[in-house]
Amino acid sequence: LTKIQKLVSSGNGDTGRLQFILEFLKQGKTLYRSDQQYLESKLGQKINYADIAPKQDSNETIETLKSQVTWANQKITITRN
Repeated sequence: LTKIQKLVSSGNGDTGRLQFILEFLKQGKTLYRSDQQYLESKLGQKINYADIAPKQDSNETIETLKSQVTWANQKITITRN
């Protein structure tokens, strides 16, 4: 992520596209193939997603999933009525 930020600040590349890529990665999403190729060409190296993906605490993950299931169940109940 730091390398992408340096590309943005240096003006080396399409700033809008690089900012989009940066935000996409910060959200833990996988890049589109074309964006991955673009970024790798700008950085001159392959991207290791394991180093980029934000680490999430397992308890936080479980609570997020519980919240999503509760929300889904509420929507199902409302739809049935």
